[in-house]
Amino acid sequence: MNENISQTTTQFVWRRVMEPFFIKGVSPQVWWVVVGIVVFLGIVYTAWNYYRDSKSIGWKWAVFLGLLRCCVLVILGVVFMLPARQTWHETRQTSKVVLVFDVSGSMTTTRDDMPTDDRPYAALPTRQDKVFNFVTANRYDFIKGLLKTNPITAYRFGKQLDKDSLTIQDNKFWSREEWEQVLAAQGKKATPPAGYGLSETYLRSWLHPDPRDDQNKPLPLSAPEKLVGEGSMETTRRELARMIKETEKLRTEGVFAGTAVADSVFDVVKRERNNMVQGVVVFTDGRSTDSNPQALEDLTAACKTAGIPLFMVVVGEDRPKIAIDVTDLRVPPLIRPDDRFRAAVSVNGTDMVNEPFSVFLDITRINRIKEKDPKTGKDIEREVEEDIQIAPINEEGQVVAKEAINLGRTVSLYAGLAKPQQRGKQLRKEEEEEALRGFARERPVFKAGTPPSCQVEFELDALVLAQALIDNVVQKNLAEEQIRKDRAVLQGL
Repeated sequence: MNENISQTTTQFVWRRVMEPFFIKGVSPQVWWVVVGIVVFLGIVYTAWNYYRDSKSIGWKWAVFLGLLRCCVLVILGVVFMLPARQTWHETRQTSKVVLVFDVSGSMTTTRDDMPTDDRPYAALPTRQDKVFNFVTANRYDFIKGLLKTNPITAYRFGKQLDKDSLTIQDNKFWSREEWEQVLAAQGKKATPPAGYGLSETYLRSWLHPDPRDDQNKPLPLSAPEKLVGEGSMETTRRELARMIKETEKLRTEGVFAGTAVADSVFDVVKRERNNMVQGVVVFTDGRSTDSNPQALEDLTAACKTAGIPLFMVVVGEDRPKIAIDVTDLRVPPLIRPDDRFRAAVSVNGTDMVNEPFSVFLDITRINRIKEKDPKTGKDIEREVEEDIQIAPINEEGQVVAKEAINLGRTVSLYAGLAKPQQRGKQLRKEEEEEALRGFARERPVFKAGTPPSCQVEFELDALVLAQALIDNVVQKNLAEEQIRKDRAVLQGL
């Protein structure tokens, strides 16, 4: 949209005095003196001649004819001065600043701050809240500072650009249609739209197009508010209602369902390139879901050609989505009581290159318990999965809770699951060292791949597992026996 203001002015001029005089250095206004002298001499000569002729034709005819001759002389003098009506076309162009706001879901719903006990997640500001606070806070005076030297044109975009821009000037704003009427009324007698008082409620609703956002819902039209600039509160609320209705229409059409940063900003540059744009400021988190790869190059070339500075204000943090998946667990199909065997675990880590993680092995057993069916009252058997409590140990033989692994190159990690003394027999020193030898001397890291993967192995001892199973059963039986005794004591009391 070309915002050049054109004004047409028609003026009566004497073209003779607008041309240079034939004598160099003499003002063209001398023509008035020259023509005046010639006309005056002509009138004197005419009066003298008709004074003499009045004796023969009578003084009435002499006066009449003399006046006609004088009029001719005056007309000739006027024509010699070249009277004309000249039309002037004046075109004025003022500079402006363009603000472009990303209003997609990643801006209006994402919160980057971490919640605390005093400040739950729902109370944290979204990325759009931070943008709103920045442009409206008095301590920054962002909009007010820009308005001191330039008017502002504001756009918003999601999957595509919302062409219904806002023009802000003198603490008042106009919609795109009304601003075009203001430009069309320049230099004419038509009355342009008066504009609306700058309203924080309006701006908040404009920046949050999705009313489903919990705390970002626009304030009701009856909410008390003080306008920053001049204007009627009633007309401002009517414009707010119109904007919310149009926004809902755009939302149902999917305009804000995605993000196309480069395409939308390129559309802004194409619309504003013929205006004196001091700069384009874009507020976005940089996340694009629907951008054309060529649009970024087109945007860069368009800004260079038009000489428009482009400023990107990036909001939020780039937090990659990490994930750790256990894809496989392999154990030997047959284990003898005196075997030492390995449990191999395959782990995939998305965006976890060289990042440490904890890996540990839980061992459970299936226990069958008898209980009564609450519906029928009959005895039934139910399978329950129970943990076997075995503590892993480190190189020094100390019990540890977990073993930290660094995803990466395929390196086996051997973790003992019990102290050698738990076997129930005295081991030779060589066997004890063998039981403890398997701890990784280097931390594994991800090997290249999509996704990166890691192989982790645990060394297990069948005798240790058997002894642990017996210990768990014994402890459970002892616990149940103690419970029965306690119940009997309570019943006796």
